[in-house]
Parts: sequence; C-alpha cells; structure tokens
Amino acid sequence: MSHFSVLVVTDSQDDVEPALQPYHEFECTGCDDKYVQDVDITDEARDAYQSDTTARLRDMEGSLHDPYEDQFYREPTEEERAKLGPMLGTGCRGEISYTSRDWGHGKGYRAKIRFIPEGWNELKVPTKDIESFAEFIRHYYDKASLTHGEEPTDEHKYGYARLNEAGEVVQVIKRTNPNKKWDWWKVGGRWSGLLHVKDGADASKGKPGAFGWEYDAAGVDQCRVGDLDLDKMRRIACADIEQRYRNAFVDARGRAAGIYWMDNDDAWDRWNKLIVDAGYAEKSLRKRWEVEGKNGAFYQFIDALEASGDSDAVTLRLAGKVGVDEQNGVMLGKTLEQRKEIQPALCAFALLRDGQWFERGQMGWWGVVSNENNGWEVEFAKMLAELPADKWVTVVDCHI
Repeated sequence: MSHFSVLVVTDSQDDVEPALQPYHEFECTGCDDKYVQDVDITDEARDAYQSDTTARLRDMEGSLHDPYEDQFYREPTEEERAKLGPMLGTGCRGEISYTSRDWGHGKGYRAKIRFIPEGWNELKVPTKDIESFAEFIRHYYDKASLTHGEEPTDEHKYGYARLNEAGEVVQVIKRTNPNKKWDWWKVGGRWSGLLHVKDGADASKGKPGAFGWEYDAAGVDQCRVGDLDLDKMRRIACADIEQRYRNAFVDARGRAAGIYWMDNDDAWDRWNKLIVDAGYAEKSLRKRWEVEGKNGAFYQFIDALEASGDSDAVTLRLAGKVGVDEQNGVMLGKTLEQRKEIQPALCAFALLRDGQWFERGQMGWWGVVSNENNGWEVEFAKMLAELPADKWVTVVDCHI
C-alpha cells in the first residue's frame, strides 16, 4: 500500500530490528509482545451498535428476511449470460448483482443473480432490532466472546467481548499496538544505496526493492555517521532534483500543448486530469478556460513555454516559477537554484533514534500523507548534524 524511508540510528549494526520492533502493526505481524496493549473500545462499540443498520427484505405480510439468503439468488437467463459474459466471484454490473459459490445442488461453484421478489421491498432496519450486542460484536468487530470466568485463549488474540453471568457484554477489548508504524520492513529496499561513504569506511548494503528498484547502485544502506560523505550526497541530491525539474517541465509542456486543439468534452476531461495531476492547473481546466479565455494566466504560461525555445536556463526558471508537484521532488513556488540552495545531503520520511520516532507526517494508504510538517527537511538536517560520529545509521524501507 505505502512505502516510506526511515533512517534508523543505533549503537551497533545489529540493533536495527529491536529499534523498530516497538512500532510494529500487531494486526499484520501477529507478534504478541510487550508492545501490544488491551484497548477498551466498549463505548465506541455501543455507539456503533446503536447507529448501525442492516439490509432486509420485507415480504407482502410485513415479515423481514435476510436479502443474502440462498432463496434470493436465481440462475442467470441466457440473455444475462450473453450480456455479462464470465461471472466470477461476487460483483455488480449495471443493475445486476451476482455471487458465486457452491449452492449445494451438485453443480459446483458457479454464479447466481440476486433478485428481489415482486411486491417485496428492500429497506434498512436498525441492527439492534434484529440481533444482540454480543452477536453484533462477533460479526462487526470479529471479536469472540469471553464468558464469565473464562480466561483468554488463542481465539482471543486480537480482542474479545467479555460477558457477565447473564451473557451480556460488559467490555469490548481490541488488542493492538497504539504506536504502530509499519507492517513489514527491509534494509535498503526502494532506497537501497541512498548513503555514500568515505573511502575505507565500514559499510554494508541490504536488498533492493521489488523488480530490483534501488536509489543508487553505487551507494550503501548502513554505516557510521562519521563515515558519511555528505558533500558527495548533496551533489547527487542536487543533480537528482535538477533532473526532476527537467522531467516535470517536459511532461507538463507536452500535456499543455495538447489543449489548443481540444474541441470535445471527453478530450478536455482527459487532458484536464493529466494537467491537474502534474500540478499546473486548477481543478477544472475547462471552466478556467471558459472564464479567462486565452488572456488568462494558464494560457500566458503556455505562451511563455512556446517562446522559451530550447533554452535550458529559461525552461528551468519557468518550471520553477510555476511550481511542480512535490511528488515530482520539487517544492512549489521555488526556482531550481532556490531549491538546490536548500537541498539537504540526506533526508528520509522518518528518523528513529533513542526509541523516539520523528516523521514528516502521518503515512496512510497509497502514499497519502496527513498532518504534514513543511519544515521537515530542516528538522531532519538538524537532527542528523547532532548525531555522534560513532552512531550507526541504516536506511530502511518500511511498508504500511
């Protein structure tokens, strides 16, 4: 889902794993250690139970039925088979919903079409009206019940609902590591080779990422702080940022050039998405064009691109002036030279030292970062400068 780099600071080469362990995601690692805690979610669960609704079918007499019972699935018609083609698993195409399983009639695994009998209505009813709180906990939170006087077993590893003598839920426990940051990690990975060291340094390298991805084949992943060749690393970083500027400019210029001849909505929508993704336009390029016309700011930018010719100096200034998305490695609103002046020799998404985790922001799925710290590069550089020369630093590719 999301990969991010972490610089782990330790006293020795072998301390990386114990340094990272306090931040494992128990739900994925399954490692039931001292970092896993019992978290009381009883109030949260009761609120969810009170507000949750469940789908039901109401028949002609007013009785309610589970809409996913076998009786509400039928064989597809020949017309439906021809229209839908192969139906595997569970899905929905248009207004047709289907599910595949062995229906117990000797025909094996196959798809059936879900239907609502004529005259019946589908509605949402409060879950509390059709099942107990204990039953809700079982299916909604996937927590087994712990009867009165019973001790937790392996079945309750990830949590449980504690019952009283009357069989009522008195407590709901979720077992988790509140400090979780990763579900797996490897030394190097996508950032393998990020570090460069002075001649004769004691250094090592981990493993590249999937498909052999690595940052720099000539670099290393682990060394002492005093052995880092920070001057070389800064030169490499500046060269990298310059290439990212060039790539982003060429990419955006090619996309922008195409909008002149767009004369239909579909084409506009496609180009609009591309340009917005590159960070060069507002959310609706078509609307902006209609409001501003060719005297607007975006078209002035395009005119400037066309007038710039092949001059690298001009094109790079233009790219920096307009700004490129941070995903392309460029800070918005800064020219190339401004960006190179503040470019640090080394930066990772997070830094782990002395049991403390520092990060640029909160990493979520698909690389989405929330609560981002815009001054992270400066803070990282300061922390790196404060590290004793005999400490070890290791580049780790973390996944969450």
